[in-house]
Amino acid sequence: MLKHQRQGLNDCILATIAMLSDTPLCVIHKCVYSTFKKPWTECIGVDSAIKVMRRFTPELAEKYKIFEERVKISSRSVELVEIPQRGIGIMSIRWTKLNGTFANRRHLVAFENGMVYDPGLEKPMKIDDYEIILVEGFGVVEGIIKL
Repeated sequence: MLKHQRQGLNDCILATIAMLSDTPLCVIHKCVYSTFKKPWTECIGVDSAIKVMRRFTPELAEKYKIFEERVKISSRSVELVEIPQRGIGIMSIRWTKLNGTFANRRHLVAFENGMVYDPGLEKPMKIDDYEIILVEGFGVVEGIIKL
C-alpha cells in the first residue's frame, strides 16, 4: 500500500515519484539539488523528471517519456481515459478550469488498486470519490502510466 505524501509548490511529479518508490520527498529533493545544483522550481521539466525517475522508479522512466511524447503530439486535445480500479502507477490530470477561470494545467497523482494518492490533497481517497472532484473541478484524466 502506498504512503501518501504531500507536495510542495509545483512538485506533484516529485511527490508522486516519492509515493511510488516509497522514498521520503525530502530525499528526492536532495537528489534533485545534487543532480541539477538548483531546486526543483528552477529545473521543472520533462527531461528533469525523467532523470529523477530513472533513479527512483526506473521502470516508469521510459513509459513516462513515451507518454510525454504522445501528449506533445496531441497538443491541446485531451482524450478521456478511464481510471483503472486495479494496478499501480501515475495518472495525469488536465485541469481545464480552476477557481472559475480557464487553466489548462497538468497535475500528476499516484494510484493503486482503487485509491488515488493526490499529493495536493490531505489524504488518499477512493477512485469514485476522486472522480467527483474531477467533474466538479473541470478535470479530466489525460493518461495512465502503469507500473
